[in-house]
Amino acid sequence: GYSSSSSSCNYGYDTASKSCSCGATSGTCYKCNTHTHSYSCPAGYSTSCSNGHSSTASKTCSCGATSGTCYKCNTHTHSYSCPSGYSTSCSNGHSSTASKSCDCGATSGTCYKCNAAPDPVCECPSGYDESCPSGNNVDKAYPEDSNHQICDRSRVCYKCSSSGGGNSQNYTFNCDEETICPASTGAPCDTEFGNCEGLGGRPVFLYCLSDGKTAVVECQFDY
Repeated sequence: GYSSSSSSCNYGYDTASKSCSCGATSGTCYKCNTHTHSYSCPAGYSTSCSNGHSSTASKTCSCGATSGTCYKCNTHTHSYSCPSGYSTSCSNGHSSTASKSCDCGATSGTCYKCNAAPDPVCECPSGYDESCPSGNNVDKAYPEDSNHQICDRSRVCYKCSSSGGGNSQNYTFNCDEETICPASTGAPCDTEFGNCEGLGGRPVFLYCLSDGKTAVVECQFDY
């Protein structure tokens, strides 16, 4: 395994003395070291990427041999989002805050747990009230929201008569009316309305009974 020259040893060598059968020694013999490949990636390349890659290169050994693939990794771009139930802004205030987070673990910015929106305004129109003294009223309407849209047909508002309206000949009657009583299944008040109007009166809703379907209506005579 030894030779008299080291000229063919590219990766170092071990030595031993030349020997005679008589036991004498003189000169040097050489045993060349075996080369073990050690591969590495070029500068700026890695063996794997977590965000994709733009190019590849071979792993190389100092002896010039190549084996395996290296990758030039894409730069990570942070993408931040709010935790579930949180928003970047609130219109009705907030109860707590949390940080925006990236799936890489980084955080930036603030998120808010918004308060619930307040109950919408639903009130009688201007000039109308929930009831009138002695039931004297000249018109009815339904509650409206801030955009003047009807918001509750189960409640009725009244425009009260400044002169007291009506007289002792007014009378009341009951009927089912879906526009004022939420549980009503029809609108059979039409017949009673017609009877009232046929007598020269004007039917005016007063209220809905607790059964949710029976309306109390007054037939007013404005003499």
